[in-house]
Amino acid sequence: MKLSDLPKLRAKRLRNGGGSNRGNKRVEIDGHKFQSIAESRRYEQLRLLQMAGKIHGLELQPHLDLFVEGVKVTRYTPDFQYWKGSASVCIFEDVKGKLEEAAWVRIRLARALGYKIELLTKETNRGLFR
Repeated sequence: MKLSDLPKLRAKRLRNGGGSNRGNKRVEIDGHKFQSIAESRRYEQLRLLQMAGKIHGLELQPHLDLFVEGVKVTRYTPDFQYWKGSASVCIFEDVKGKLEEAAWVRIRLARALGYKIELLTKETNRGLFR
């Protein structure tokens, strides 16, 4: 498969009306709204990986209700969920320009409950944040 064989992704910048409290530029691609350019770039990467057969079952904004001892503690909504490899490992990804304490607590709790969370930040993945 060649890059030229893939459908063109149509992206447009959305107005920040109602907007982002972190100064992110909101973007819409193929009817999906993203909170930042970095998040939309990651979506494009994951979409290409799915088309190439490297991942499958890509979902956007899945909801994870996190329970401790049978009590719902919080809801965590990462940016992406997909299945990777022949072992079908479920991966959740979150793209964060700045990691705030509340998000970090949810991520740590989800990891403690056994979810595989991959965090993409400016420090770990600079290419998304250009």
